[in-house]
This record gives sequence, C-alpha cells and structure tokens, in this order.
Amino acid sequence: MIPHIDIGPLFGAAGSKRDQTDEAIYEAAIEVGFMTVRGTPFETELGRERRQSLLRLFSLLSLFSLLHLLSLLSLLSLLSLL
Repeated sequence: MIPHIDIGPLFGAAGSKRDQTDEAIYEAAIEVGFMTVRGTPFETELGRERRQSLLRLFSLLSLFSLLHLLSLLSLLSLLSLL
C-alpha cells in the first residue's frame, strides 16, 4: 500500500509533528520506496514543461538504477570465477 503523507508540518515550526512527518517520509522511502504527499502551503501547477522535467528526472533515476544493477551483476560474476 502506498503511504499518503501530510507534509504540512514540514513548513511549520520545529516540534513533534514535524519529527513525526520526517519519520513517516523516511519509513515510506525505506519500506515502500514511494509515497504521495498532501498539505503543501502552495498550489503547484504541473504544466507541460514541468511534467517533462520530472519525466527526465525519473528517467535518469531509472538509468542509474539499471547501471547500479549491472555493476552488481558484473561483480557477482567476477566473484563466482574466484
């Protein structure tokens, strides 16, 4: 299940609610690898240009993950030869 996190406390003063929000984001990143957020103090218009920028970012992250996986597989292959 994808966690839904209210990030509003991140834009406020330091305190327990902010700490709980930090913890929720950390847990979502570690356990699920994904989350949705709500509670920003501003409206964000995605628009075509911003959408394209985000898609490029995620493409780069996917490429980085693939290269990382290939490096690990190469290392495992070398270790099996020993």
